[in-house]
Amino acid sequence: MLIAWLVACSENNLSELPEAPVDSAAPAEAEAPVADAGPDAEASPLETVGLDGADSSDPAGRKIVAYEWTITSRPDGSTTTLDDPTRSRPAFFADLAGDYVFALTVQNEDGVWDPTPDEVTVNVTPLDGFYVELSWDARTDLDLHLTEGNAALFGPKDCNFCNLNPDFGGSQRSDDPSLDADTIDGFGPETITIDEPSPGEYTVQVHFYGKDGDPTCPGGCPDSIATVRIFLGGIEAASFRQKMAGQGSLWEVATLSWPSGDIEELQGLGRTDELLCR
Repeated sequence: MLIAWLVACSENNLSELPEAPVDSAAPAEAEAPVADAGPDAEASPLETVGLDGADSSDPAGRKIVAYEWTITSRPDGSTTTLDDPTRSRPAFFADLAGDYVFALTVQNEDGVWDPTPDEVTVNVTPLDGFYVELSWDARTDLDLHLTEGNAALFGPKDCNFCNLNPDFGGSQRSDDPSLDADTIDGFGPETITIDEPSPGEYTVQVHFYGKDGDPTCPGGCPDSIATVRIFLGGIEAASFRQKMAGQGSLWEVATLSWPSGDIEELQGLGRTDELLCR
């Protein structure tokens, strides 16, 4: 039989060969759904940002029954998480400035997952003006301070946790600093904003207050690495890191001259027993 079939092939044009039989009993391969993580977006620090994967679909019209979001990347020092990575529209808290990248994959009602997750990037940028951001890597209580010129720590010209919106510069409120975030149980952020700084000099400092809001550091005071980032007009202008060793340590980070935007690193690490505003 095999010889006869080969002979037939040689005597006929190959284009006229019969098609191979199709096994109608074999199931068709399931087509994968398509994840849609939504368009890239922009946000401001300290905002809660929503993601949207509701436009994910299935080419065959099958129902999307499961969503799985993952954080691909986030700014160094960020501890943010998604509130529910199994929802079509989860949200996250933009704790630090920078890019957040998320990936989404979906499953249809036949149990097939999209093999090529879709990604979305959220660019978190401070608004125009002067923005200072502090984060750290241990469960300690560090505090961000911004003084006008060389004003005294914890004095009336020091923006900090107990003087949230002091009077700086002229009579308008737009040139006054505002402490927008104060974290006492570790990692940060702590942020200070001046929308329209008045001409002059400003000093950025970090104080190791204690642990869990207690200056006695119950259970001990672990060292931490603090990171300070300064943004001018929404653009990162400088970044500094320093080991904070124990309660009472004070890091004099940098001075900023306005309107030139000149930043001078101070590299001053000392100690202070000051704890409360005067």
